[in-house]
Amino acid sequence: MNFISFLFRNVMRRKWRSFLTASAVAIAVASVVALVGISTGFLDTFKSFYQELGIDMLVTREGGARKLTSAIPEEISDKIAALPGVKDVIPGSVDIISLNDYGLQVVPVNGLVPGTFVFDHYRMTSGRKLTVDDGAAAMLGAGLAKAVEKNVGDTLELIPGEPYEIVGIYEADSQLDNAAVVLSLKQHQYMMDREGQVTGISIVLDDPNDKEAMARIKSEVEKMERGIVAKPTKEHVENLQEIRLAIGMAWLTSAIAMVVGTLGMLNTMIMSLQERTGEIGLLRAVGWTRSRVGKMILGESVLLSVFGGLLGVGVAFLIVWLLTLLPQAMMVNSRIDSAVVGQGMAVAVIVGVLGGVIPAMHATKLAPADALRQSH
Repeated sequence: MNFISFLFRNVMRRKWRSFLTASAVAIAVASVVALVGISTGFLDTFKSFYQELGIDMLVTREGGARKLTSAIPEEISDKIAALPGVKDVIPGSVDIISLNDYGLQVVPVNGLVPGTFVFDHYRMTSGRKLTVDDGAAAMLGAGLAKAVEKNVGDTLELIPGEPYEIVGIYEADSQLDNAAVVLSLKQHQYMMDREGQVTGISIVLDDPNDKEAMARIKSEVEKMERGIVAKPTKEHVENLQEIRLAIGMAWLTSAIAMVVGTLGMLNTMIMSLQERTGEIGLLRAVGWTRSRVGKMILGESVLLSVFGGLLGVGVAFLIVWLLTLLPQAMMVNSRIDSAVVGQGMAVAVIVGVLGGVIPAMHATKLAPADALRQSH
């Protein structure tokens, strides 16, 4: 019997105790994989949204707590378009509303200029795209249309008392897009009471790989208006306060679960050590070294944690999948990045080590005669 098989047999001696301990670890791992996976999924969703459109830089108001809804003058877009190296400029606005009648608390509303290239990525499943002549008209993402049970020709009150006619329903590759409402920029400005203002300006460069041109354009744009900043798309998304807060809260919750899992593992391994004092004395008597005994205890703890980690990963995938079935979680990405799964399994190993290192150290200090005496 090899060492790993020996550890496995020891772990399976107390099946229910081992299962409950592994379950505590599974909770910690599921918290990491599910919560961190969902929050980083939001980050990936925003990145894919801009990548799909081919946007290289974004201009927003600097220093706002909510950069998603910052305000800058729309007229700046014409000045940016005139800069050398700029291929296209699209002003736009975004806001978050609640549709309480449908149980939806977070619904993105995008204001865009009809007829611009940004509309090219919308694949219409019914109806048509917005035009410059549209007034109180809207396009709905397929996910949102399903959640509110609306079709082309129906109306939807985005704000109380002001119905918007649904002229088209679309699909897009981005989960964010599929859960959103699209209005013309002018109509969105009217709805937000921000005439002449936008929340961001998207820039497409002639050569996105030209770092010198990007730095020059950034510098010139930031001189146009006090308090605005131009950033590469990736940098902008990664610094969104909403995303950073979500990831931070996910890790905080996961850290609490990790502490609980570690304490559960520590308790199990201490109980196991107390029950097996005589066995450890016998192993020492037949030639096992202190280090080998310590490796046995630590190995059992880690092995038990790995079992819990695998269980937790499975639970996390199930939780995320179930969430995607709920209309209220339309923006949840069902895909969990492999890096997050790796982080979850790393948490399992850490819990195993922390929960087993103290009992392992204690086991190495047991002399054979003392261990056998304590067992009687």
